Amino acid sequence: MDVLHYQFKILMLGEKQVGKSTLTYRYMTGSFIKDLKRTIGLDIISKNIKYEGIQVNLIIYDFGGEMKFRSLLPKFCLGAHGAFLLYDCTNEESFNHLEDWLTIARSNTNDIPIILLGTKIDKKSLRKISFEQGESARKKFNLPIFLEISSKTGENIELAIEKMVEVLFERIRNIEIT
Repeated sequence: MDVLHYQFKILMLGEKQVGKSTLTYRYMTGSFIKDLKRTIGLDIISKNIKYEGIQVNLIIYDFGGEMKFRSLLPKFCLGAHGAFLLYDCTNEESFNHLEDWLTIARSNTNDIPIILLGTKIDKKSLRKISFEQGESARKKFNLPIFLEISSKTGENIELAIEKMVEVLFERIRNIEIT
């Protein structure tokens, strides 16, 4: 008896130091490292999970957020199934550049679902971007989901991944129906 198996390529997008690698590391290991090394270009990480009894292989493409690495992004966007777009709730610049990242992703992918994530919500006293601003950006950019997360505390990390997998399977079901 064959076991159903799916493989999804997920992009991690956003400015440098918004927490893309920290989120990926937290999801993969369940641990938090404060001074995780900076991503130079691209890291590719894979994790097998089960969703509704189905084997799923998530391949996460974690891009360095510095401008010098953006030339790599269009090539690696090809074949992506979904993306997380991250900004740091304590950094207005990262929030102000969301549209730049969306433009790159949308022009180099085939209309993939993109989930907006506000990071570092554990740093309450340093917060500059409110939940309402994040939700407003989700609506403005026509994104299906917005969540706030903390890689330090683990808040909403699993939920973010679950939501992405749900959205991807919903798309598969919609394609099978039509």
